[in-house]
Amino acid sequence: MGDHERKIKEEDLICLEHARGRTLGQRWTLKTRLSGGSFGQVYIAQRLKNKKFYIVKQESRETMRKHLWNEYEIIKYLQKGCDKVPRVHFWEMVDGFQYVVMDLCGPNLIELFNVCGNFFSAHTLSHILLKMIPTFKYIHSHGIIHRDLKPENIVVGKWPRQCREIFLIDFGLAKQYVVKTTSGRKEHAPKRNPNRHPRKTLTGTVRYSSIGSHYGDIGRGCDLESLGYVIMYFMLNAWVPWSGIKGKDKGSKYKRILKIKEKVEIDSLLESKPREFRIFLNAVRKLEYEQRPNYEGYVALLQEFHRRKKWTDETPVEWENTEVLAQNWPKIDESRWSPDVRRL
Repeated sequence: MGDHERKIKEEDLICLEHARGRTLGQRWTLKTRLSGGSFGQVYIAQRLKNKKFYIVKQESRETMRKHLWNEYEIIKYLQKGCDKVPRVHFWEMVDGFQYVVMDLCGPNLIELFNVCGNFFSAHTLSHILLKMIPTFKYIHSHGIIHRDLKPENIVVGKWPRQCREIFLIDFGLAKQYVVKTTSGRKEHAPKRNPNRHPRKTLTGTVRYSSIGSHYGDIGRGCDLESLGYVIMYFMLNAWVPWSGIKGKDKGSKYKRILKIKEKVEIDSLLESKPREFRIFLNAVRKLEYEQRPNYEGYVALLQEFHRRKKWTDETPVEWENTEVLAQNWPKIDESRWSPDVRRL
């Protein structure tokens, strides 16, 4: 076991021991740990009043940044008029740890893709786009860009009633793109890198990051370009043209990936796929930094695609198609409520 991996596991143990059975604000009790990473831990919690289950995100000691507080504030602001972002309910700082309580949703797209035999149909992919584009329209209209779109940050609702609904999560890297000038006017944030020199660092996940993010200038179109790459990844059986690219360091790796992204021809790459996906990807890749995406046009394009294929609102997506999927749907298991530290 490497030093980095050992360090992460030790941090997991510290967080788990610290949080075991903790009651947040005398209203939620932490039950079991779901996952963890460099930014912190994720738990399932139960509300004492109504016995319903929620997600609790905890930011760990060594990575104490503003990500979790930033996420809490942004979601609280957005949830007033958007039901496709899981609601936040509570924030607390205890012994140097931050906790945020939010709605519990279903699996993310990667988990669903695996359960569905590594296959999403054209209907399912267009369904995802039709659900996500209006969500981004709302978020962008409130001056926010997500900046970290990937399949793991797109989840579905609870089984079975909300399993067709698509939710956007993880706003830890989200940022305002609208700034106030000295005169009090609101304007689009200026470019940070007008000379377009490739950056050695990157915000978000490089596999799905936009071309603009490689230059450090992420606008509204970049969120939709990342969404297009997510769809491309599923369409090409968990592959994109820059998969597996390596370099002597991150900077050289990102530079090589950027060259491929800029040179790839969407029409040739997706020649055998429905033209609507090619039109969408080509359109969002051409957007200028401050340009408003044509959300309405993208939705109309996909709606026409559905009408042409005679798909309706009742046409099933892969993850609701069989009883096997329902049986595999993640459920709250009471046997896991007493975390076994040795399993870590």
